[in-house]
Amino acid sequence: MLDVASLADGESEYEEISPDYVPGLGLGATEQARRWAYMGYQMEIGAQLNVLSNYFRNPVGRPAVKEAQQIDSMRAIHMWLELREMPVTYRTEHTNRKLISWMQGRKHRTPKAESLWRPNSNLERSLSIGRTFWAIKDDWSCPELEDALKLAQEKN
Repeated sequence: MLDVASLADGESEYEEISPDYVPGLGLGATEQARRWAYMGYQMEIGAQLNVLSNYFRNPVGRPAVKEAQQIDSMRAIHMWLELREMPVTYRTEHTNRKLISWMQGRKHRTPKAESLWRPNSNLERSLSIGRTFWAIKDDWSCPELEDALKLAQEKN
């Protein structure tokens, strides 16, 4: 508890997942093992994003874009997927602007994630619209997306 109290403003006790740090790997893990674990983490996020994207797709007829598949909604889903495993304190203390810059600074993103986070002046607005659509709370929890992810994974 004392080490949490001694953190400076803007610091977090939680280290972000990166190519240099993946939770669950011990201190003796090789650089290659960390890289593979990080790539696996990114692949899992990408796969979950694709599963949810396909879940909301129209099965027949002209491929109209549902509101759940619009880029605003997909940005919110991707951010939710990235943040849902992180501690609540980490999720609540960061603004949309900080989260967007964090996402844009990430390396080794999947092509789908790259297309969502290209530099754009409307990213904050877009993320807010997506959060509103999905009713994602300030702590980035969303029961509707949790249920949709379970249903989409069962379907595949």
